Amino acid sequence: MSNLPVEFKADAICPACGQPNACARAGNAKAANCWCFELFLTPEVLQRVRRKYPAAACLCRTCLERESAAVKSAGL
Repeated sequence: MSNLPVEFKADAICPACGQPNACARAGNAKAANCWCFELFLTPEVLQRVRRKYPAAACLCRTCLERESAAVKSAGL
């Protein structure tokens, strides 16, 4: 996986489930105000999400928590 910066594309729709993702950036708010800053995501979770959704910016909370749980259950 490349360490090059990924261009941020704020989108209000979760690419995993098609539901609104409540991304603060999609609403033009500061990223630090987004709900995702409340979650602790391991590097393994972030890598999994970037690999599965390379052109996407933001999953909804439910899908992001599901990805995190999948990494934990796989022991990664």
